[in-house]
Amino acid sequence: MPGSGDIAFRLQYGLDDPNEERWPIVPLSVGQDLILEMLPNLLAPRSSIGRNALADLRRRSLLPPTSEAPFALRDLRIPGQPVPDVEVRVGPAARFLQVDGVLGFDFFAKFSKIILEVDTRWLTLVGR
Repeated sequence: MPGSGDIAFRLQYGLDDPNEERWPIVPLSVGQDLILEMLPNLLAPRSSIGRNALADLRRRSLLPPTSEAPFALRDLRIPGQPVPDVEVRVGPAARFLQVDGVLGFDFFAKFSKIILEVDTRWLTLVGR
């Protein structure tokens, strides 16, 4: 059972991947109506997004049209649970891995512990 400040959710195989053939992703809501499919990767030092995600964020006015990297993603939720802001850069991993972006160590370092229940893909981020 998650404690106060903890975030618990199930990793998904993509919002449009019923056959579970892709990478497990974190569905990261930005603002009211955008969900980014983010690959959790503790080995990536920084979080990143692809060019398509950047264009979508700008089109929806979730980032200023002239902002420079790093970009601050705000008003974030993971299945309805608020999570800390994260800075991202544009990187090639998203296109290569066919996701919207990568949540790197910089995001996960905001928590004191990460617990993954492998059989169920249930991930708990324990608050500091």
